[in-house]
Amino acid sequence: MHSTFRAARLLLGWFLAVFGTWAFLVSLYAIFDPVGAKMADDNDPLGRPDPWYVAAAIAAVYLAAALLGFWLALRKPRAGKGAV
Repeated sequence: MHSTFRAARLLLGWFLAVFGTWAFLVSLYAIFDPVGAKMADDNDPLGRPDPWYVAAAIAAVYLAAALLGFWLALRKPRAGKGAV
């Protein structure tokens, strides 16, 4: 039973870590080059880019997801928390 939950935690953790890190790096690009990031918007490529704080908020959410993923994937089980 513990191995199933451990495997699910590892799978979810590494998925969040990889996806969150990748998305964080893409959102950093949107902070440093907002016009270039807006050009990739197929719905409105020539529109005004979002303010920097919108991209910073998105980057913070993705960074939190990445950190949660690394925490889930790399944490060690607590001692003494075995089956009863």
